[in-house]
Amino acid sequence: MKPLMELDRSSLSLSIVVPTLNRRGRVEKLIGSILRCDLPKGVPVECLIVDNGSSDGTPEAIEVLSKGAPFSVRCIREPETGASRARNAGIRQATGSVVVFTDDDCEVDPDWLVRIAEAFQRMPDLTGLFGRVLPGEPGPIDVSTLSVKSAPEPRDYRFPCSPFIGHGNNMAFRWRSLLAVNGFDTSFGPGAPLRAGEDLELAYRLLRQGAWLRYEPSVGLRHMPRDTEKGMLHGHRRNAIGLGAFFAKWILRGDVYAFKVSVWWYGDCLSGYVRAVRQGQSPVARIKGIYLTWVHYGFLLQIAYLCRLTRGGRRGAT
Repeated sequence: MKPLMELDRSSLSLSIVVPTLNRRGRVEKLIGSILRCDLPKGVPVECLIVDNGSSDGTPEAIEVLSKGAPFSVRCIREPETGASRARNAGIRQATGSVVVFTDDDCEVDPDWLVRIAEAFQRMPDLTGLFGRVLPGEPGPIDVSTLSVKSAPEPRDYRFPCSPFIGHGNNMAFRWRSLLAVNGFDTSFGPGAPLRAGEDLELAYRLLRQGAWLRYEPSVGLRHMPRDTEKGMLHGHRRNAIGLGAFFAKWILRGDVYAFKVSVWWYGDCLSGYVRAVRQGQSPVARIKGIYLTWVHYGFLLQIAYLCRLTRGGRRGAT
């Protein structure tokens, strides 16, 4: 077999990468939804589940599900903790020309793979896309709903632009573009020092290098809600910390545009908080308040992380 770097990626092929850790039940549901997908005609597909050290029988469950699957389903081990490390391990092992990412708490639409393939075939210069994300249970979408992107209209993004395109639970990029930027920054994301924001940081890095990214609502899936209110609030805090760390990374590098984006975001969030308080919308005010508070912690956490790297004599992340 040729080394992965030498594989022919001139024609379209899809590698699905899913990081997971001790979520056997959820990852089984996700894989089930992927295996039920319609397959794009003439487009090879593989699915790589990257186990980040599970102790609940996840690898064994994946082996069972792989039997009789219409395409290759493999379990890869990544011993170092962190969703970004797991995704990077998947990128290294992927054989597809396009790497597709989702999370183990999602279930994909039946035409998910077909729509992804169609987008990259229709737009050969497209670097990557983010898809539509709806809540896994029917109900209103409000500010408390985590990791949802419900906008019905597609939108193209080229720098300078907003980096808030979509969510990491439904995104796809050409393999060579990921290789060109060294994949995900492993200091960001679940299980990493900076908690979250790995998808936002990657998108911004790609955009700064001239990428064409797109929000494509035809590429859809559903994200399962948190089981408890405490879990939901924890998710928002984590996202706020990652956001602050993202701003800090680029502002400390002298990136003027990142500073402008941070000012715009903070002003918009603050005005939304004030408006919610005046109108008695306590749930909205509560979530906005979490972001306004914890984004500062994330900024300081990034500074502390960079100081530790400097003291340790190591180079910073990408």
